[in-house]
Amino acid sequence: MTPYSTEQPSFPQQYQQYQQLQQPSLVNDSLFLQSLSSFVPNTHFTSQEYIQQSAQYKQDALWQNIAADTTSGDWPNMAPLFLESLKPTFTAPGDAMPPGELYGTRTKYIHSVAATGKVVFRRYEGAPQYSGIFEGSNFGIIRMSTALKSSNSAAMVPALALKFLRDGVDSANMMAMISIAGQPGEWNYFANDFSNHIPWPGSSLPILALSKKFSQETDMIQAVGLSNMAQFDEAGNYVSNPSFPWKLRFQPHQDVHNIIPDSQQANMGDGFAQQMSARVPQ
Repeated sequence: MTPYSTEQPSFPQQYQQYQQLQQPSLVNDSLFLQSLSSFVPNTHFTSQEYIQQSAQYKQDALWQNIAADTTSGDWPNMAPLFLESLKPTFTAPGDAMPPGELYGTRTKYIHSVAATGKVVFRRYEGAPQYSGIFEGSNFGIIRMSTALKSSNSAAMVPALALKFLRDGVDSANMMAMISIAGQPGEWNYFANDFSNHIPWPGSSLPILALSKKFSQETDMIQAVGLSNMAQFDEAGNYVSNPSFPWKLRFQPHQDVHNIIPDSQQANMGDGFAQQMSARVPQ
């Protein structure tokens, strides 16, 4: 992660609640984890009982659910997205898709298909001294997706989401992309840098409609803030004066620039998750 600037914006209003939290006490999670079945409903991962667990428990429980079914998901019609509220995405606690206000169980209409893996965050010696998760994290999960099904007529739109689990408090989450317009003619997911700030993609009718929908919940539709990542560290310790970068750039290592051979380009629509899982270095 390469920060562009150390400028520190004011905290989003929804994060002010965290300033009132006290250091939580953790519950004994070892026996609770053993009692989990191979698949746990989403309601567990949004419960206070779950949030109070340790970071390691949360990663183990999430991964148990992720690994329970490795078949690829579907690419749904995204039209119903415009009928649902996006508020649960911005306000719901926990680490699972929150229930919807219209249909109950919500569908993930964009970034629907992805490859998922475990990650750690390591701060390089000499890097800026930011707080919270930026000090380091051992229990992270990455989800590498493309916004829509790619084809010869629809560009690949690479995106990555990062979730860092914390003891006793909600996780730190962020998302990075190249742009809404994606990378026309390029099938390698790792061909370009990712950032939590993306350029304005244009004024086509689909883009304007999607922008209008997102703006119902946030005016910052081209950026994801980082203050919450700095507000608590992995142990759940509250930071009274958090320090964080304004913008991050994720630069793919040269070893993955060409991991998708030309012969596999035709499979990156239906076979995106399988191709990513098979080729990304472990």
